[in-house]
Amino acid sequence: MKDNKNIKKTVWLYAVVLFTSAFIVLLLTYYSQMKTDKSINDYLNRISNEEKKKLLFQTGLNTATEENKGLKKNIENLNSIIKKEKEKENSIKDDLDNVQKNYLDTMNSYDQLLFADNSYNNGEIVKSADMLNECDINFLNSVGKEKYDYLSSIVFEKAASILYLDGYSLYKSKMYNDAINRFEKSLSFSKHNYISDDCYYFIAYSYINLGDISSGKSKLQDLINNYKDSSYYKDSVQLLKSLN
Repeated sequence: MKDNKNIKKTVWLYAVVLFTSAFIVLLLTYYSQMKTDKSINDYLNRISNEEKKKLLFQTGLNTATEENKGLKKNIENLNSIIKKEKEKENSIKDDLDNVQKNYLDTMNSYDQLLFADNSYNNGEIVKSADMLNECDINFLNSVGKEKYDYLSSIVFEKAASILYLDGYSLYKSKMYNDAINRFEKSLSFSKHNYISDDCYYFIAYSYINLGDISSGKSKLQDLINNYKDSSYYKDSVQLLKSLN
């Protein structure tokens, strides 16, 4: 009987130990599970927060990119407008410059025509011819052109003759460089004057006397080419042959 009681006590003790051990194991397992679940939740929350941040960042980046594109387009449009306005400004400036230039050229042409007329009336023929050369007939009206044509028909021929005579006098005085300048200026006023071939002939001889044979030959060739009826034609041909 006593043995049975001891057996029951022992069994009960084992049962209590086993139950307690099982409870502790369950408790530890539950605690571990809770800790694991908390770690998982924390991890999931961290992932969620990172995803949120990433999403917010991407959204912000996309918005900023679109705004940047819009801003860039606005800047391009503004630059285009500025460029067009500058082109308009430059065009207006060019137009104003052209108007001012035309005005100045017109006034200068009328001034030269007036000076030429005054010089002619004062007997300063060569000076009058110089003034007419400075006058641009494209800026004269019909009255101005009529006056220019009248003066030029008289003045240029007379100036060419005066300069030829001055040149010939200098040539006879062996002042060849000065003579060449007068003859050349005479030709600048008229190359179809009755003394134009004389100018070429004496220019050629002036160069030859100065030792500039090449320039002398060139002037003789000009005379031969352009004044076949000149009284100097045969002499010029013979002289050119001898120089060659």
